Amino acid sequence: MKKLLLILIVLSAFGLMIGPAIAKTYVTIGTGGTGGTYYAVGAAMSKVLNSKVSDISANAESTGASVANCRLLGAKKIEFGFSATDALYAAYFGQRKFEQPLKNLRLLFVGYSAPFHVLVGQNSKINSVSELKGHKIASYPGNTSEFQVPAILSVYNITRKDYTTVPLRPSEQVQAYRDGSVDAIFTTLGVPTSSITDLTTTHKMRFLPIEGKYAEKAAQNYPFFPKDVIPAGAYKGLNADVPTLATAIVLITHKDVSDKLITTFMDVITDNLDELGQVHKAAASFTPEKIKGSIYIPLHPAAEKWYREKGLVSDSQPLWK
Repeated sequence: MKKLLLILIVLSAFGLMIGPAIAKTYVTIGTGGTGGTYYAVGAAMSKVLNSKVSDISANAESTGASVANCRLLGAKKIEFGFSATDALYAAYFGQRKFEQPLKNLRLLFVGYSAPFHVLVGQNSKINSVSELKGHKIASYPGNTSEFQVPAILSVYNITRKDYTTVPLRPSEQVQAYRDGSVDAIFTTLGVPTSSITDLTTTHKMRFLPIEGKYAEKAAQNYPFFPKDVIPAGAYKGLNADVPTLATAIVLITHKDVSDKLITTFMDVITDNLDELGQVHKAAASFTPEKIKGSIYIPLHPAAEKWYREKGLVSDSQPLWK
């Protein structure tokens, strides 16, 4: 009996020395393919959260990107995720590939733009987007291959039956081009992105512009694809700006994520934008000020309060379009 009492006293003292165990809140950020910008930014955010908040364990999960992240959030299987604005709009209102509206999705941050990268080899006979007809095109699975590529090609009077889309994640797109199984890459990514950087390091590539009357027509038909530019020097061999179109990338959640976690997440991300930017330039783009005029779906209530306290969302501003 005395021996048991001694053991209990020792264990109790040891417990006092090390302190109580910290209860962890596990957080998953839905991203995209490991070679894409979503994944790089999500990994950077997870790293910052884990280093700054002792009771949060964050993880960046590789997913099928925008469409997959909207569905995962709709099913409450993850806490945060990235999406292109056109996919988010479709998910919230139950359009295109979304059979039912995902009305529990909520907006947190508006971030970087993701320009359309349309690439062919230096010696390719394809000299413009209008000449993609009849070719095999590698593009991101989900929203990019199923909607974005067909939408843009439609303004060139190219229909779905006129080409073959090969849905591949960024690193797979590069490999497919290298082994000759596709003729072109048409994907939506932040600038720069590692997969394209890797490809242009080993191969001479040409970036095809989306400009002129085609860009004007696309802007009219699809207002969530604004004009953009891939700047000279962004990739090896790119010596001049490439006019193109883009989609905005947003960070979203679902309405049942706790107010405390939302507030902590938003505080940590915005307080550490410089550190995030050192990991990937696009990670520093999720600045609070971008919320002005860009509320595509309802804000999470804690996010709305957070923005109002900072004076970035006024009482007169509509909460969403």
